[in-house]
Amino acid sequence: MTEREIKHFLNKRVVFKNDRLQINSVYILTGATIRRNDSGFYYQAEVTKMRDDGKTAYICSLDDISPYSEKGE
Repeated sequence: MTEREIKHFLNKRVVFKNDRLQINSVYILTGATIRRNDSGFYYQAEVTKMRDDGKTAYICSLDDISPYSEKGE
């Protein structure tokens, strides 16, 4: 996902994929943060999944999320 897509997909479904955590599921994009380090600026996304037993939230890179499509495109 790009920085320009953040506003459009805020509080909407996105696909969160992380091979290390073995996650490939639909979450809600609930926020984004811009940060700065020695090499420049970068974004972090917050994705949340509502479950019967509560909420699960992850802070991830924009590279880990993509727009959700019901058609599976």
